Amino acid sequence: MNRRMTLATAVLVVGTLTSGCQGEAEPAPTQTPTVNSPTLTADSLVGTWNDPDADWTIHLADDGSFTEDLKGQQNFRRGTYQVDGQSIRLIGTDGNTDEGRIDSRGEALVFDLGTLKQQ
Repeated sequence: MNRRMTLATAVLVVGTLTSGCQGEAEPAPTQTPTVNSPTLTADSLVGTWNDPDADWTIHLADDGSFTEDLKGQQNFRRGTYQVDGQSIRLIGTDGNTDEGRIDSRGEALVFDLGTLKQQ
């Protein structure tokens, strides 16, 4: 009798486990819509970018250099900038590098300090 009970229990457990898998399809992976972004280069970002909330402005020059104004202090920092796809790096002569991203439309530069929009 114990063998029958053990066998019946095993069949019941296996049947329960496998029946839960039958007929259930894996959910389709969700796809994030892609936005066609312009081809971004350092040249396309040349100009003045500002975040009034952070009182922060950067000036990107066509020679790959930048100057930064912060909290009312003009030319607070300077250095060079690099663009790689949707990423931008501000490499300061002070030894600090700030890494940010360019939004999908090329309309904002997003850094930890703030979000800059072109003026």
